[in-house]
Amino acid sequence: MALAELKKYLSSPPLLHTPKANEQLYLYLAVSEIAVSGVLVREEEGTSSKIWTLYTDGASNIKGSGLGIVLKPPSSDIIKQSIRFTILTNNEAEYEAMVAGLELAKGLGAEIIEAKCDSLLVVNQVTGTFEVKDDRMRRYREKLQVVLRRFKEWTLEHVPQDQNNKVDALANLGSSGESDRFNSGDVVQLMRSVIETGHA
Repeated sequence: MALAELKKYLSSPPLLHTPKANEQLYLYLAVSEIAVSGVLVREEEGTSSKIWTLYTDGASNIKGSGLGIVLKPPSSDIIKQSIRFTILTNNEAEYEAMVAGLELAKGLGAEIIEAKCDSLLVVNQVTGTFEVKDDRMRRYREKLQVVLRRFKEWTLEHVPQDQNNKVDALANLGSSGESDRFNSGDVVQLMRSVIETGHA
């Protein structure tokens, strides 16, 4: 079912540039336990070293938690993802969203990433400005630092919440508890935390 939906999507993807005759396009696929994502890219000289931009957000309420991801590759369409999770704290949801977004970017070939997050706590914990006293938060920070080290270059920046509206809406969609009324491709269900033993 998922493969059929991916095939249907790739047969008529949204385009920022109309391909030229005989122009070579590259299909990047990122496959994980939680999602299959694909993007068509027109390679240009130095494209693989260009900057990718990632916006993430996490939302949590009594119905569940949601993760929002907006990934901007240097020369292709913006990738948006809404992920539903079981109950997390707001800070845990912020970490889960950032790790999921970074893993997606790396899986699609990103080497330089600018990560933007509206959680000042997460940004300051990862950069070492804030001390991490809680063991679970320490494990999240360590996981995020491991993922960041897989990039040649990275930055992690705090952005005000009002500048993170699009990704905030995706996080709220995942946490709404009403994902049944959306198409199966709109919201992905995440089954396991990134800090649990055995997480890929």
